[in-house]
Amino acid sequence: MDTAVPPIPLDLLQTFVQVVRCGGNAAEAAGELQISQPTMSKRLSALRRLTSEPVGEPWLMLVGKRWKLTEEGQRVVNAVTDVVQRYDQLHSFVAASCDERPAITIACGQHAAAGFVQTAVKQFLKQHSDVRLRLATPRGKARIEGVAAGIYDMAVVTDSPATIRRLARMDLQIEDLFDDHFVLAANPSAGSPWKAAWNALPSDRPVAAKNLFELPFLLPEPDSSRRRQFDHWTFKATGRVLNVVLECGGWQTIIRFAASGLGVGLVPVSALQTLPALLRTKLAVRSLRPTDFPPDAVRLITRRDIDQSQTHDNRTRHDFMRLLRAATRAG
Repeated sequence: MDTAVPPIPLDLLQTFVQVVRCGGNAAEAAGELQISQPTMSKRLSALRRLTSEPVGEPWLMLVGKRWKLTEEGQRVVNAVTDVVQRYDQLHSFVAASCDERPAITIACGQHAAAGFVQTAVKQFLKQHSDVRLRLATPRGKARIEGVAAGIYDMAVVTDSPATIRRLARMDLQIEDLFDDHFVLAANPSAGSPWKAAWNALPSDRPVAAKNLFELPFLLPEPDSSRRRQFDHWTFKATGRVLNVVLECGGWQTIIRFAASGLGVGLVPVSALQTLPALLRTKLAVRSLRPTDFPPDAVRLITRRDIDQSQTHDNRTRHDFMRLLRAATRAG
């Protein structure tokens, strides 16, 4: 029997990723993709038909007014997101290939790109209209390796100096920008079976890891370094593991699921700061005990030749780095 997976057009993959990023809100996803509602409906119908052929289950299922990931959708979402991001990067690279202006390439996470990095980009382009910026959002490991290989001029990461040196296989310049603390974010409904456990958490002091086990958690996917870190911290503090009801990629995706009432997100403060104001108002937030969940040191890494050179291009890069530091202080 032929079980070959049918080809799925890129526009359907982009639609799938955007719907997930928007917490299952198809109308919001259509706006982000700049397509009409009828077009969105046609894409979702085609996506469900094509993705259900190999295993009998589509990637998305409509529950109420929102699209939810099926088990198969949860299995493929990270791989599909990576494909879409790589295409976006290729498209940007090809589109810029005929541009003769000097270029600066920056790599960071998605929530940094929507936060302090975006602030620095706006300020920089006001001052340097003759310079072209390229912004990529690969995973942390790829950012470090990309700086070492010369693909990126600089990157924002949260890895330790030891991990950075191990992955780069060379001595990079490492600068601490700020500490990013972890918090709990949730929006339990009136009938939620875990609302009482959430309300029992202290709001006047940080929550300890030992008080988290009656809550349903939304965490990064199991193969991510961040998830392994969360699991290690929790087990070290309590000898137990958290009750995880959903594993997915991207802080914004986790936060949107938390806002929908599905469970409790364990997320960095900086990810909450980039949310639309309306979404922020839906979430209740509790701080975590830093001895159980140590804050991230957000770091800027560059090659030492960039840090030390005094050429015009490198002075321009230093201007961007200066604005990046200022944006973190303002935030």
